[in-house]
Amino acid sequence: MKQLRMESTPSNGKTVQEWDPSFIRGLKDRVDEDTDDMQQNSFYEKNYHSIYDLEFLQQNMFVIPVPFSKEHKHMLAHAKEMLEYQNGMVAIHPRFNKLITALCTAVENGKGMLDKEATSHDDCFDAFRLSLVFCH
Repeated sequence: MKQLRMESTPSNGKTVQEWDPSFIRGLKDRVDEDTDDMQQNSFYEKNYHSIYDLEFLQQNMFVIPVPFSKEHKHMLAHAKEMLEYQNGMVAIHPRFNKLITALCTAVENGKGMLDKEATSHDDCFDAFRLSLVFCH
């Protein structure tokens, strides 16, 4: 089985990095959710356009594919805000040394994007950003 980057959200749903549609369909099938998320997203966007966003999906889906290609800049800014400006909103246990290393070495390239070459354990950092999507 392929490795999946998945984190629990506060609503007990799951956010999943949108990188393998067949794997996401399999995961959705296992939790008895509509496996055609493209059709489901199109329906929601068409019928609920004014309120359609990731938070809307959180209320209406259990497995939520998050497209890094569209959300990566926002997720980086949000992670930085949660760590630096939310007065200790995020605490990380010392045993998560790879995540701590990733956070210490994370470099933003000046365009709002993570410099993957300069960041150690960037996959841990991506999972961390994904886990914060619905934390405010």
